[in-house]
Amino acid sequence: MRRLMEKMKCALGLSPRIASLCLLTIQPAALLALDWAQDRGHRLAKLTVTPSERNGFQLLAGRRTGVEFANRLTRQLVAKNRNLANGSGVAIGDVDGDDLPDVYLCGLQVDNRLYRNLGDWTFEDVTIRSGVACSRQYSTGALLADVDGDSDNDLLVTGLAKGTRLFLNDGSGRFTEKTGSGLFPKLGATSMSMADIDSDGDLDLYVANYRTTNYKDRPPGVNVEVKQENGRVVVTPANRFVALKTRRNDGVHLVELGEPDFLYENLGSGRFRAVNWTSGRFFNTDGNALVKPPMDWGLSVIMRDVNGDMLPDIYVCNDFFYSVDKFWINQGDGVFQQAGSEVVRNFSMSSMSVDFADFNRDGHDDFFVADMLSMRSEFRQTQRANVLSDELNLPITDARFQPEFSRNTLQLNRGDNSYAEIAQLAGVHASEWTWSSRFLDVDLDGYEDLIMTTGNESDVLDADMMSIVANSPRTSESHLQNMMRFPRLETPNLIFRNNGNLTFEEKGAAWGFGQVGISHGMAAGDLDNDGDLDLVVNNLNAPVFLLENIGDGNRVVFRLKGKAPNTSGIGAMITLKSGKFHQKQTVIAGGRYLSGDQPLCVFGIPNPGSALSAEIKWPDGSFSEIQRITPNTVYEVSQSGAKFRSYEVPNRTQPLFEDASSRLKAAHVENPQNNPTPGSLTRAGLSELGPGVSAVDVDGDAFDELFVGASKGGKILGLKLAQALQNKSVTVTRLAWGGDSKLIRDTASILAYKPPSSGLALLAALSNYEDGLAIGSALNSVSSKSTRQVLAASPDSAGSVSMADIDGDGDLDLFVGGRARRNDPFLSVSSALYVASSEGFAPTTGGEVFEGIGAVSGSVFSDIDNDNDPDLILGRQWNSPLVFVNDNGRFIDQTVQWGLSGFHGLWNGVTTGDFNSDGRMDLLMTNAGRNSKYREYLAREIWLHVADFNQDGIVEGVESVWDPFLGKRVPLRDRQTLAAVLPWIAGLFQTHRAFAQADIGTILEPAGTPAVILKLNTLDTTLFLNDGGSFEKADLPVEAQFAPAFGCSVADFDGDGNDDVYLAQNLFNVESETSRHDAGLGLVMAGDGRGGFRAMSATESGVANLGQARGCAVSDFNGDGRVDIVTAQNNGRVKLHLNSTGKPGIRVLLTSGGDNPQAVGASIRLEQNGSLGPRREIRLGSGYWSQDSLVQLFVVGETQARLQINWPDSSVATVLVPRDAKTIKISKPDEVQVIH
Repeated sequence: MRRLMEKMKCALGLSPRIASLCLLTIQPAALLALDWAQDRGHRLAKLTVTPSERNGFQLLAGRRTGVEFANRLTRQLVAKNRNLANGSGVAIGDVDGDDLPDVYLCGLQVDNRLYRNLGDWTFEDVTIRSGVACSRQYSTGALLADVDGDSDNDLLVTGLAKGTRLFLNDGSGRFTEKTGSGLFPKLGATSMSMADIDSDGDLDLYVANYRTTNYKDRPPGVNVEVKQENGRVVVTPANRFVALKTRRNDGVHLVELGEPDFLYENLGSGRFRAVNWTSGRFFNTDGNALVKPPMDWGLSVIMRDVNGDMLPDIYVCNDFFYSVDKFWINQGDGVFQQAGSEVVRNFSMSSMSVDFADFNRDGHDDFFVADMLSMRSEFRQTQRANVLSDELNLPITDARFQPEFSRNTLQLNRGDNSYAEIAQLAGVHASEWTWSSRFLDVDLDGYEDLIMTTGNESDVLDADMMSIVANSPRTSESHLQNMMRFPRLETPNLIFRNNGNLTFEEKGAAWGFGQVGISHGMAAGDLDNDGDLDLVVNNLNAPVFLLENIGDGNRVVFRLKGKAPNTSGIGAMITLKSGKFHQKQTVIAGGRYLSGDQPLCVFGIPNPGSALSAEIKWPDGSFSEIQRITPNTVYEVSQSGAKFRSYEVPNRTQPLFEDASSRLKAAHVENPQNNPTPGSLTRAGLSELGPGVSAVDVDGDAFDELFVGASKGGKILGLKLAQALQNKSVTVTRLAWGGDSKLIRDTASILAYKPPSSGLALLAALSNYEDGLAIGSALNSVSSKSTRQVLAASPDSAGSVSMADIDGDGDLDLFVGGRARRNDPFLSVSSALYVASSEGFAPTTGGEVFEGIGAVSGSVFSDIDNDNDPDLILGRQWNSPLVFVNDNGRFIDQTVQWGLSGFHGLWNGVTTGDFNSDGRMDLLMTNAGRNSKYREYLAREIWLHVADFNQDGIVEGVESVWDPFLGKRVPLRDRQTLAAVLPWIAGLFQTHRAFAQADIGTILEPAGTPAVILKLNTLDTTLFLNDGGSFEKADLPVEAQFAPAFGCSVADFDGDGNDDVYLAQNLFNVESETSRHDAGLGLVMAGDGRGGFRAMSATESGVANLGQARGCAVSDFNGDGRVDIVTAQNNGRVKLHLNSTGKPGIRVLLTSGGDNPQAVGASIRLEQNGSLGPRREIRLGSGYWSQDSLVQLFVVGETQARLQINWPDSSVATVLVPRDAKTIKISKPDEVQVIH
């Protein structure tokens, strides 16, 4: 290139400057490399793909490329202003019109640099003649985009205390700073993004602002004062600080506010106008207009359409607690409303960067937000500065609250533009101190991978240094000295490969991207025109990384030529179709951490032999289509050939269920309850495990009433549902039950049975976990007017209750599961089995098998071995399920024989159903789910070391996990938390670093008490199929693992003859370092009759419960022949979902004589067209602390149907199903009565 320039100078007699301009104008290098062919509405060129032995990148040396740039920042300057350590970015774009993307790098204590791409991986520094050095400023971010619509890339640069500057391009790569641009020249500007927010055709600009200085660095002139005035905490200066009250009466948590961001409307010709935050353009989650601008610590911003309406939305990443991310949904005309809890349930706390992509290829955009949690447990023990304290008293159990998590978040679009956060399930919750993050299909397999840059100049999270700082003199000299002592945090950059199944696997080093250092801004572009995305990474105090993408996978590239002024087609959505496999990407401007990419889209082609087509939807709603796409080709598509088309909006499918909860007007109210045992480690939420729910016909009209448990001081909630409940004007009737008396304890299980000597009554278990007293009642019989004690309280707090005739004597016996003891929730907890007697219930012979079996959460009686007597299955915490086989009224532990002894979980609920229609009862057990902090350690098990370690009479559990980096088992909890129950820790390990490197044996050794070890190796809510003598694990849809499940009910919801499943999900009350489990909505799974299930989306099912659900029950509450669902939520509304589209069936009620009039223990199968449907059992007490309806529904076809009945006394009957009947009652011996 230089030789060519010299020849031009000699031949034409031109000055060097004019020769350079001529060269830029008449000799575009890329046209020499790509052989373009014109087609209708686009042109295309074949790509040359070099064969490679691996995927990923190779680092190119600066002496090879000519890009010899290093962003410099001294530690002394960081000590004075830590905000500078956020680094600088990079922008990629073609500045001179030669079709080769150029590179612009920002610097802090060095000038910015513009490198012109000469081809063949050589670059020329053209900063001086381009006029974009931005000397004498701390430059942070950059963006190359066509701001003024003249078809060349202009330059926007942000700087700390410099705001935003605009440089207009003359088309040849020479820039002039725009005066009078309207861009604010101050504040701590960071990242930028551009999009057409108001549909006027030009690109508007969002600038995120951080803060110029940080109070922690004691900037001059900033003096904060906190005082109380008239009982109110007052902070000055009020425009910079806010005080949050803590749990302590006089406690205050001081928060420094950030700076307001700017959203600028493009006025044309390089002029902008800031949008007023309080002008009625921005609304909060409640729909109220903002009255003051958000004062956040903005680090990144992306503007793009996220919900498919072609209106750019805005997501802003904000640093620090209380400075919550802002997710602005475009309402049209440039008006925005903040996304509420029904859209996104939570955020990352120290959000650095964000990117959107349809990473699971379901057609809906998901998004990832990067935070700063280490991948190593050792560093998690030392990096403690960002850990939230329980003293903040956050409303974590409020379903409307959107908590912040100290980790990455991955928000999976549920299909209705609401999101489930699944980073822990996906394996991307931790990635070190991360700055840039983006989706990019590195291996070109059709699924975007995740790329991240990491590191920091000072590990200011280091707890040991923070302790030194806290105890140092509060002088500027001491502060500077201490800041110099913080360790440098150099960590590898990372790539998480997308496995295509919602999980990722780290491949950074294997793919040539694992360089160790401090990397900040990152931009992507096709620097060598081979059709894949290369990367430029701006490092701190180290040379820039130029990374060539060396993968040789098949690819297709799209570049867009939009109509002016949006000449790059920013906001256009490109969809590449290969059969049913669709990939889509949106063209964006900026949106990267301090950086901006070249505006092109690269798609991997996993099956190059398949027919390919593409569709481009332009921002104005027009479309371009290309058929017969050829792999390894670049397409440049012009909007000028796009056409508008009319299409019918698809009819919205009516969901299976309708939410009728508003007609109940009922809620469970939990008592405010701090942890009842101060210093306890693993007991969060034990006071909030209820309520259960029961569907039972108490008035004999063959339709169930609804009963919901309550908390101490409340009343059992009874509801009579009207059969015309579909009518929205029809409400329900409250039933005064138990004499309308208040409860002295929380209820646990609630079910209904008919005692031999009286009418039907409720059995309500009472939890004494909060008071720990073995006095009063553990189980009450509650009738409409009175309450009487059935069982006295014991040290074991009651949980699950189930009933069956275990000894074949015709009456119902009773199992009561022990859930916890106040001082020992793990080891000494016992359950009990009682047989019916003339005086009530008496302990059974052989009941010692239930002593000391640990915490039981769920129980069900079910005849799993088909020998006509009820067996007992129990779900336990931190242990395996238990299977007790009934042998003539005695129960024998056959857990090992039935294959369940190896599945140690946090089992909550349990029920059975015949899911493959083979006549054997299969097992469904709810668990914590895979979307948990435990998931990453599951391969080597999580251990719970249980003992009274400090001899205070309280048994504690200390979790340990295997650390693959240290090669030993280490505690999961932190030093400060463990020191509260293991007081020797502070003296034995005087620093966090020493504690972080210690193994669990060394930590527990001073206790002198050998610990019992409980193990956890199974987190999945699990289906176990019964093969006739053992259970075989069968996988459920991954959606069943998004959140802890409690209640579980089985019914044929859609009326296809196969049994389906409903799961009640979520758990909020967790300790401060555990993320709230809120990714569930209540899950309906449709069974296929062969043991397989398909998860229904909330849009399809109609079920969307935002709260923490506990018990659930199924019943045909409104008598329409369809199975409805009721869900009890802890401290939330009772949710009723009426089945509106399932195929209706006939309602079948069994009655039996003697002391078991409810026919508990009977089973029914529908026989039709020569085949038998699933077996249904009549039982009391299953799922989680609940009771489903005893009325069974069967969908009957045109041919004659029969019901095969196994009665509780082992007799068998076959009954013809009456035609046109809606409800029948079958009495033994085989009397059929049509009721409706």
